[in-house]
Amino acid sequence: MGAVVNKRSAAKANVQWMQNLINGGKIPTVPVGKLYIDEPIRFPAKNPCGRIRTSGGAGYPMDYHGQISGPISEIVQITPGQPCFIVGGAGLYSEEPLYLTHEQAAAESEPASAIEIEGRDPPATGRHRFGNMLVRRWESLGKALNGFYEKVGSDWVFQEDENHADNTVWHDCETFQCNRLFWSKNQQAVNHVFRDCRVNGLGPEIDFVAFDIERGGCVKFPGLIVEQSQFTLIRVTDYSPNNCDFEGSVFFDRFLNPDTNLCVFEYAGNPAYANFSKWILDIRIFSALQLNPIENHVLYRVPVDMPRDYWNVEIRHIPQN
Repeated sequence: MGAVVNKRSAAKANVQWMQNLINGGKIPTVPVGKLYIDEPIRFPAKNPCGRIRTSGGAGYPMDYHGQISGPISEIVQITPGQPCFIVGGAGLYSEEPLYLTHEQAAAESEPASAIEIEGRDPPATGRHRFGNMLVRRWESLGKALNGFYEKVGSDWVFQEDENHADNTVWHDCETFQCNRLFWSKNQQAVNHVFRDCRVNGLGPEIDFVAFDIERGGCVKFPGLIVEQSQFTLIRVTDYSPNNCDFEGSVFFDRFLNPDTNLCVFEYAGNPAYANFSKWILDIRIFSALQLNPIENHVLYRVPVDMPRDYWNVEIRHIPQN
């Protein structure tokens, strides 16, 4: 049986169709239309662990309109709290246009990320390529886990393991109605590159966090475009001198909201550890909105004793009357 699109009742059969292809070492092609699923699609602990092809284009999310709607390949997760993909191996490539949506907006009690990357060794997880994805109604586009799922009987049981989940490129991806771009809970989840990505609103305004790094780091983000008026670029928790580097460039669009705020760096860790936590920031931001004056905005949410020896942050805008 093949994929069945635009039919919610086919969710379980669609999971089986796609999972059987992946488990058999074959490459699934996501057809045009809504492919409903009710469980995560799991990529095995192999090197490489798979590839995805699609049949549609990209564009941006919109309700169906017969005059201007074009072909798009969409996977819709219908189970609350469940991701779309769980990646257990190395070298997953998905770079053709793909739209990943969740039927429900992410809830604090059941946060679901579109793509979860397991931490494990062997194989050393990571070295993935994700490109040209539109993701909507997720906690984040990507999440680096501090462990992996192991099948025990009929259940998937999470086993803690902070190995790898690293060295991955995300390019030309966009978020809509999400809370984060990347969420890392793995200390070894280093060297993630987000190239030419865009974060969009399309819903109630929230304090969006681009890179929520509870553990891990060394993230690069050239060409990040921001269409969220309440925006935090980087939030960190645990410090390690092995993964404390952030480099990138940002375009911050013009917003009319009176509560518009750009926060470059936030520390969510123990305040007692702040005075020896030396992060490296090399960031250039262009703001299309004159932050008036820029000092009135909360650029940094950090303890006063946090060192700034290696902070190189340049914010540009043209003064206006």
